[in-house]
Amino acid sequence: MRRIGLIAGLMLAAGAGLATQACVQALAVEWSAPMPVPGSRGTAVSRVAVSRDDTVAVAGDQGFVAIRLPAGRWLRVHTLAGAGRLITSTCVAFDARGRLFIAWTQAKGSQGAYRGPFEIRTETWTRGGGWGRVTVLGRSGNFRLAQPQIATDARGDAIVSWRGLRRTGSHLVEAVSTSFRPANRGWGPTQQTASGGPYRDVTLDAHGNAYAVWTTYASRNWFSMRPLGSGRWGSPRALPGSPASAPTVAATPRGAALIAWRAAIVDSEGEGTQYGPVRAIVRTPSGRWGRVQALSGVRVHGVQAAVSPTTGHVLLTWGAPPQSTTHPVPGATDMRFSLFSGAGALSPERVAPGSAAGPLAYRPNGDAVVVFSETAPAPAGPGVLGPIRFTALVTREPTFSEPVTIVAHGVMPALAGAPTTSGRIEMAMSYATAGGQLALSILAARPGEPRG
Repeated sequence: MRRIGLIAGLMLAAGAGLATQACVQALAVEWSAPMPVPGSRGTAVSRVAVSRDDTVAVAGDQGFVAIRLPAGRWLRVHTLAGAGRLITSTCVAFDARGRLFIAWTQAKGSQGAYRGPFEIRTETWTRGGGWGRVTVLGRSGNFRLAQPQIATDARGDAIVSWRGLRRTGSHLVEAVSTSFRPANRGWGPTQQTASGGPYRDVTLDAHGNAYAVWTTYASRNWFSMRPLGSGRWGSPRALPGSPASAPTVAATPRGAALIAWRAAIVDSEGEGTQYGPVRAIVRTPSGRWGRVQALSGVRVHGVQAAVSPTTGHVLLTWGAPPQSTTHPVPGATDMRFSLFSGAGALSPERVAPGSAAGPLAYRPNGDAVVVFSETAPAPAGPGVLGPIRFTALVTREPTFSEPVTIVAHGVMPALAGAPTTSGRIEMAMSYATAGGQLALSILAARPGEPRG
């Protein structure tokens, strides 16, 4: 088994392989046995978040939030809308001060009679004050494809972005819509970029500056920045390369922006699901643009990005799903990755043998972790599920570790890392079980033992 930096070895825990322990020289962390998420029966899609004080929140796509307190007790499940209301795309995040933000898309009217435009809503929870009032941030012409997402920074700022609409004369056109919430203040009015399309990504840097990327229906990517001081989105810039779609953006602590995408047209009913090789470009903190870098010839559906909490480096991961290869061969779907140090070019493509693309997050100590399932969800439900495994990239190691099983049966994992090392919990993973509900497993330090 391949060595994993400080982790001396990995082994399956006893009990049917339902938990994985990291046997360590200098750190003592382990994945917990799965625990059922209250109120999640009939739910397959989830999002998870971890606060600095070990509070964990799991949000189900059907409109509920389950909160687990540091001592292990679950609070009463919180429902986001009244009976008969149709909602989707629930997302969840803690800010740097421990506030929990929920955002979702909600249809007007009851199920079976809903219509657009659809509302993007948010609600806040704190441990001392409980749940606040629901706020309507804006609207979208899409229901499931509105896809609100939340980004936060170390200052306590937060931004919600979604696929929105803006009026141009007598016409409605798509735009990237956002609402910004400065630390210790309320949500601001909707602010929009000049255009929009089927894909978008928005992030914050360490100083509260926002960066947005999106794809238009012409299969062209665009970029805009919202400096904290100006409070509005700047003029859009067309990124080089076409066709291009499904961009992701990450910002370093010093304000460099890294944008990566697939070189392919947009997905459509006529053309089907698209795959393309990975491309990337860097914008320096001073606003200068580098050249487009061809990172990989492997055809992928999307690229993931995450920023290290210790070094500020950006990690990109990608991989070809089995359905994208006509005649799969060993290694064809292995995960690939590249690192960006904040200056210069990205590192050449590297391969993590035996792994696969999946949710990416960082531990507070700077170890990157990817989790992935080996079973695609069946049309009628989860069905017979394979294992969910994880692989880790430890600082100064050349590649990811050999994958190890966390749970024996599961699918559609969601992953989140804790923002600091102040608590015992370092990561949390929610996923769908064969029993038709969600489960949670946490990566935590064993009491009384040091961590790396």
